[in-house]
Order: sequence, then structure tokens, then C-alpha cells
Amino acid sequence: MTFSSGLENEGDRVVRVTGASLLNEENFTLVEMLLVPVPEPEENGDTLYVPSQGGWNPLDEEVPNTFTENGQEAWAARVPVVGAEIEPGVEWTLTTIAERTAESASTDGVRLSYEDDWGRKYYSDSLFQVSMEPQCS
Repeated sequence: MTFSSGLENEGDRVVRVTGASLLNEENFTLVEMLLVPVPEPEENGDTLYVPSQGGWNPLDEEVPNTFTENGQEAWAARVPVVGAEIEPGVEWTLTTIAERTAESASTDGVRLSYEDDWGRKYYSDSLFQVSMEPQCS
């Protein structure tokens, strides 16, 4: 499962991400967290974030059939979140890829730990929750 949210450094200094984790996860295993640039708007003005909320981590051969050209460029520029330096005012899509280890799984979001260029340490918790339950028939 992939879930995404916006991420922007609203400060006035570059920060470096030093850690990333799921919050209060139950039956989820974190596979990977990525930063994906926000794509350029499409011709009609829409911005199509990649990957979409609730989507999946596409295989390289699926990308041309899954994303628009702008989305393909953004996906190709993705970077691991840990170690990334985030400039002030730059918006990214934080993409979290997690696997369920049981039929029911949940998390209260993600925590990013980071430090500024003076070495001061901080963390930020997301404000979203994800819950997966077995499908009723």
C-alpha cells in the first residue's frame, strides 16, 4: 500500500531528514519512504500528484502507462526521504510504502526526524491515519 501527503519546509533554513517511521503501527511494515517532486501542472492546469493516494509503488515498466509525462518526470526524480535535504519553500510529496502483515492493519501516520544546518534536532508527526480491514463480501 502506498499513501502520500504533501511536505513543505516552511522555515527559512535547509533541513536534512535523519529518520522516518510509522506511528503506532499495527500489522504494517514500512518498506520505503520517498520524496517525489510535485509535478508541473498539466495543460489544463491540474496538478496530478504521483503516486496517487492509496495507489501502489509502480514497477518501472508500468510508469509510462500510469503517469502523465509530467508525472513520469517527477517519479524519475524521487529520492529516499532519509538523508534528503529540503530547501525552504519547496513542496514535495512524501510517499510512504508499507506492507500489511495481517488482514487488518493501521497506523496513525508517520514521523520524520530532521536537523537544521546548525545541528538542532526536531521531529514532525503527520496528521493522517490509515486503516485497512478485510473486504466484506
